[in-house]
Amino acid sequence: MTHAERHWASVLNEARGIDAVLQSLPGEFDLNFLATARDGSGCVLKVMREGCDAAFVSLLCAAHAHVRSRDATVTVPAVVPTTAGESDGVRRALRAYCLYRRRLIAFARIR
Repeated sequence: MTHAERHWASVLNEARGIDAVLQSLPGEFDLNFLATARDGSGCVLKVMREGCDAAFVSLLCAAHAHVRSRDATVTVPAVVPTTAGESDGVRRALRAYCLYRRRLIAFARIR
């Protein structure tokens, strides 16, 4: 793992008790990682960009929860509640999403 992957793996473990190996994923604004736990379970960890509005993060999480509560057949990742982590003295919000059928939606083929 890179230094950044080790750092955020430590934050994830401290914040949510998830002991995982991280692998960087592409992202436009945020840091994204595939987190694979020792038991094989996984999640996608999103570290929001520095200075991201906390209300925006709350809105995103609420939108996912709302869609899941209205229609369980819609493929929307479940949000794993997280707390704020710190990097270089700057507070950054964390979000973790459960994997859907053990595949990253970003790499699923569109038919």
